[in-house]
Amino acid sequence: MPDFLPRAEGPLLAWLRSFGQQINSDPTRFHFTEAQAGQYLDLVEKFGAAYQNARAPGTRCKALTAAKDAAKAQVLRSARSMRAMVQATREIPECDKVLVDARSKKKTRTRVAAPARPPVLSVGHSVGYRPTLFLKDPEFPNRIAKPRGTDGAIVVYHVGENYPPDPRDWGLHGQVSRTRATLNLPAHLAPGTKVWVMARWYTEAGKHSPWSAPVSTHIGHGEQPLMKLAA
Repeated sequence: MPDFLPRAEGPLLAWLRSFGQQINSDPTRFHFTEAQAGQYLDLVEKFGAAYQNARAPGTRCKALTAAKDAAKAQVLRSARSMRAMVQATREIPECDKVLVDARSKKKTRTRVAAPARPPVLSVGHSVGYRPTLFLKDPEFPNRIAKPRGTDGAIVVYHVGENYPPDPRDWGLHGQVSRTRATLNLPAHLAPGTKVWVMARWYTEAGKHSPWSAPVSTHIGHGEQPLMKLAA
């Protein structure tokens, strides 16, 4: 399937900036918070600076290229996830989706209601700041498959001893299409930092299940069991 993103890095950076400017002009229009939109734009500018450094005459080296590639990978994960969320959200008008190159997919499918129950979320083991998430269908807890009609889950996280009650105040990790996924947390978090995670199922039609119960974990250096459900 052809990728919607330009392959060359110059045009790619222009697309990423255009997308960021649109969602930052009115984040709620695209169902994002100001913090989520601002974080994305920060990633774009980080990639833009690394791209310029790697291209500067007389300064090309492996370290600069590696820094550019790392910044590029980070912003691409965010861009793909945010665009997919806009594309899948039914409440966003098609004319607004066109502004961010996120037209709805046109498929003939039987409409299935979103699951009435949230996923059962748990955190397995962590290597550094990348804990493993497990999501289960509460109707069939012994199966690894997603509930019928769902495309995946939206995952949010919050750093701190206590979590905010409104999910819109949490940080957006993005969408996961499998019931086992890796949570890529910011690399600057210190070992022992407490992180909360929640998830909810979504369908292609933009419908969502309720949010799961918050689960807490602590960032560590090596592999260790980390799950703790909120009381």
